[in-house]
Amino acid sequence: MNVLFSAAALIVAGVIFFFSFSVKETVQKNSLLEECEAKKIEFQKLMDEKSYSLAVTKLSACSVRLENEEYKNLVQTAEVKSYEQVINNPKSSASDRIQNIELLEKRNPDLAKKYEKLKISLVTEVAKRDAMSKKQRGVTIGMTPEEVVASSWGKPKSINRTTTASGVREQWVYGGGNYLYFMNGKLDAVQN
Repeated sequence: MNVLFSAAALIVAGVIFFFSFSVKETVQKNSLLEECEAKKIEFQKLMDEKSYSLAVTKLSACSVRLENEEYKNLVQTAEVKSYEQVINNPKSSASDRIQNIELLEKRNPDLAKKYEKLKISLVTEVAKRDAMSKKQRGVTIGMTPEEVVASSWGKPKSINRTTTASGVREQWVYGGGNYLYFMNGKLDAVQN
């Protein structure tokens, strides 16, 4: 009889534990749902204000914690709008615009196709700017002859070449007492 009573007591205790755990879990989930519904209202206000990045931040935690498709879709929509906002803003840097096109390519490849020409144009712009920046810089030890020609030094007036057992040595003459010295295709000395 004691064994039956003990077994019944254990079963009742297990049911009570399970029920209390289940109730606690339900209360927590309902609380999270209420919190996320409030954030969803704030999210919509941010979307109306075109503050898409802030809208993503506002709702992304709910999207993950609830594993809810509606929230995931809302966040994805805000992300895409955020990318497009940067892409379409000519005041954004070319690098930022390229980065957002690449993010859009991952998130929504079909939509990103309409920005292919813009991306090519922006990449070309950045490459030209980088080339001009290199051209304006001086020379540094270790540069190749091609890099020196692309720098502010440009092409020399003349080149004196000496071949020795250790390799080819070049002296590039620029005038005004300025010389560059290369050993085996690498700049290894500057004289001015």
